[in-house]
Amino acid sequence: MMVFTLRTLATAFLFLLTLASVIPAQEIDVSSLEKIGPVTGFTKTEKGITLNCRDSSQVQLTVLAPDLVRVRASFTKAIPARDHSWAIAKENWATPQWTVTESAEVVTIATSELEVVVHRSPLLIDFRDARTHQTINADQQPMAYDGKGILQKIQFDPAAGMFVAAAKKLGFEEHFYGLGEKAARLDKRRGFFVNWNSDTPGYTEGRDPIYQTIPFYIGLQNGAAYGIFFDNSYRSYFEFGRWSQERIWFGAEGGELNYYLFYGPSIKKILGRYADLTGHMPMTPLWSLGVQQCRYSYYPESVVEEVVRQYRERELPLDVIYLDIHYMNGYRVFTFDPSRFPDPKGLIERLDKQGVKTVVIVDPGVKYQPSSPLTISRGRASPNPELDRQDQRYYVFDQGTENNYFPLSTSLCLMRDAGGAIFIARTRTTESRVFGTT
Repeated sequence: MMVFTLRTLATAFLFLLTLASVIPAQEIDVSSLEKIGPVTGFTKTEKGITLNCRDSSQVQLTVLAPDLVRVRASFTKAIPARDHSWAIAKENWATPQWTVTESAEVVTIATSELEVVVHRSPLLIDFRDARTHQTINADQQPMAYDGKGILQKIQFDPAAGMFVAAAKKLGFEEHFYGLGEKAARLDKRRGFFVNWNSDTPGYTEGRDPIYQTIPFYIGLQNGAAYGIFFDNSYRSYFEFGRWSQERIWFGAEGGELNYYLFYGPSIKKILGRYADLTGHMPMTPLWSLGVQQCRYSYYPESVVEEVVRQYRERELPLDVIYLDIHYMNGYRVFTFDPSRFPDPKGLIERLDKQGVKTVVIVDPGVKYQPSSPLTISRGRASPNPELDRQDQRYYVFDQGTENNYFPLSTSLCLMRDAGGAIFIARTRTTESRVFGTT
């Protein structure tokens, strides 16, 4: 007979509540959204063109490289002058040779590798191989937005903004790869995915979302590949023919419809250009390519040393060992538990002498444990409490609050919301509360 404790039931309830908040109860019908208006004219700049639409919307097409074009849309208003993304590593590109031509029906941008054909009415964008004129990616419907609030009910936070989406034609033999860490098959066709960084230990196949968000995918059809990077930090969605055999789409609950299209035709070439845009990985140290031992979790330090000793006795290679969250003092990041790891410096030095590097997990949040009960609603405290000096020895928290190291914008650890209040969220370690993102 199964026995359910109160904690087990509470954990199950929180899991179902979280699941309900991230997975829509029904299909998201992007065809029901308002569509961007037809093109009435355009202006040319050094790097691209800006399309003006009948409904006062604007679409900006920027040529960054012969095989890379950025699409940025603003619905019912002009494109904002402010243009910055923390996801973009390279902002200054040498302008390639390109041309623009127009007819009564279309406006065409051409580089040595790509043709971008904009149909005026309705506003649809086709991307074609400049040599073969074969279509590699095409809009299935005009770019869309939730101007009437039709999809607001699925939003995690209704104050996030306006749902935006781009729908693309789905090829009969088209396949999709990417999106980073997903508990799904390699080919994402017929899948539906949510991007929202979530603390999901022990996940199984099909659980979504999980830890990371990589809004980049590659489409492959008839040996030719293209890539799309959707640069939007709001909760986003990718549907690869789950509900329709005619289209795929990607969208977000707020922010801009802002994406980059890469053309291969090889996947290797696309990945190289994607790294140019978002940043190349630095050269890793040689030891990081060796054998790494990790589990949840090794403690106290005597257990860590015993694992290494067993490897050496059995003459098995070992280059790295990991310490999970139990090395911390009460789950406080940047600390060591004095009883489990009384001499962390000595431990790391002893392991290093045996040729083993130590890697410790770092959580992107700083623990806050108030002296009085705290009600958490949608990730925020209600009412916002006075910040207790929870632990005189926890210098990370104390210095952060005293020196205002936790700004209005997101930082690596702590953050404030738009109103200036400290943001508080729960983690899966239910006895702790943290500031910051989860």
